[in-house]
Amino acid sequence: MEHGPIVLSTRSAVPVRDGTIRDTLASGRSLLSSGVWLLRHYGRFQHALQRCCPDVCRLAPIRCAAWHRGARYFRVGLAAGGDCFVKTDGDARLLEREVAAAQRLERTPQASEYTPRLLFRELTGPYAFAGFRWIEHIPLGTALGRPDFGRVAARLADDLLRIVEVLEAAQIVHRDITPENLLVGLDSTHSLSERLTLIDFAFAVLDGVATADARVPAADLNVLGAGFSPAPGVWDDAYSCLRILALMGEAAGDRFAATVRQLRDRVGRRVYRHAVAPVAGRVAPGTNG
Repeated sequence: MEHGPIVLSTRSAVPVRDGTIRDTLASGRSLLSSGVWLLRHYGRFQHALQRCCPDVCRLAPIRCAAWHRGARYFRVGLAAGGDCFVKTDGDARLLEREVAAAQRLERTPQASEYTPRLLFRELTGPYAFAGFRWIEHIPLGTALGRPDFGRVAARLADDLLRIVEVLEAAQIVHRDITPENLLVGLDSTHSLSERLTLIDFAFAVLDGVATADARVPAADLNVLGAGFSPAPGVWDDAYSCLRILALMGEAAGDRFAATVRQLRDRVGRRVYRHAVAPVAGRVAPGTNG
């Protein structure tokens, strides 16, 4: 079978910060490294995908200059039509946790409306990867500044509450709910849709167990949910969503009073604390952020 074209796009790469020479060189080295990996592995990686999902017919890397912790991301076309998002395992071997969370969510009512559906996976062999439903989207952080945000804000606020309910039902603490991990769907005209999706469950805590924590430096855990968690080493998804809801209210000129009350009632119900987190960071029910 012929391989599809190798596409190295810099449009999805992280912008160069501050325009400094150092950042420019770092971005260039990362992009070059990505290109070398693709030249060496593209054909074998595509065959590995096809063994798991014969419908795979083309793939293009995304975020070429920002492959996080060695994980690589691809937009993969399917012969039957449509695309999917494929993520490979990285240096910290976090994909196993993401797949476990996705499988848990498959058994949770309504979860498929607010989380990406797992389509296929392979956790052994030379390439470990997982394929998820593709979502045409922009991050919530970007959507907040769009003129059409106010039109969909009320529904997205309700979706934020539904996401917390789904996580509670699945007994999952996501730990990294931020405006960048919440995707606002786009319709066929690229206008904002009334659909919010939570992604990136690599550090999810299932049933109170955080198996991924031992695979990364303890200091790195503090960046999870940065700015939206109650305290360093303490995570409460309802609290994070309440903080994000405040940002949405500022952008839309709406206080979302009913949704705020319901989210506030959930703060403190499901909290995960890292072993080294200070006791002073404990979250009490009713905290409003």
